[in-house]
Amino acid sequence: TALYTGSSYAWLDLLRRSRLFVLAERVVRGGSRARLVEFWLRRRGPAPAPARPEPGAGLTVWQAHQQKKDLPVYLAEPDATTARLWARALECLEAFDRLCRAAGVPWILHLIPADIQVEPGLRDRVLERLHLDPGGYDFAAPQRRLRAWADARGVPVADPLAALRAAADSAEPAGPLYERRDIHWTALGNRLAGEALADVLAADARLRTYRAE
Repeated sequence: TALYTGSSYAWLDLLRRSRLFVLAERVVRGGSRARLVEFWLRRRGPAPAPARPEPGAGLTVWQAHQQKKDLPVYLAEPDATTARLWARALECLEAFDRLCRAAGVPWILHLIPADIQVEPGLRDRVLERLHLDPGGYDFAAPQRRLRAWADARGVPVADPLAALRAAADSAEPAGPLYERRDIHWTALGNRLAGEALADVLAADARLRTYRAE
């Protein structure tokens, strides 16, 4: 099985069966090297699959396709594959919850939003570059699904999505929330996520008083 799929070039998916190639590809993902890779891909001619979108201001073709592989999780109406993966994910959470309850250990489901869920500019550009209908996606759906599962079982949830979105939409933003060309939070993003987690800890007596033996 390929380590990474999603390219419109079958030969590129084949190369990605090599861990060494995947490592090299990750090294050249950002900056001018990524643009050189895109230029080389375009010189090979159009892909047999649907036409690749042209790069736009602020978002390269490479970056758009990196986001594309995660988009099914945000489908307003999940396809069969995504629905099956969601079912498997919830089964794993069920198993984890049973283990914690059996051991008498309280736990928190800490949800970590992706940058495309938080930053409307990025979201709009990705969908535009990939020629996708925004109406087919619901970028808050994963949080609602996971929160519904947790609420039904009494599992506390720390969800910083609303706080991160408010910061991203602010007329005077304090700074970026995610590292450039990266899925990780900046110091500001970490602070907002930490505050959401602290609020849950402070509100739940079981979590405040639990001590591991």
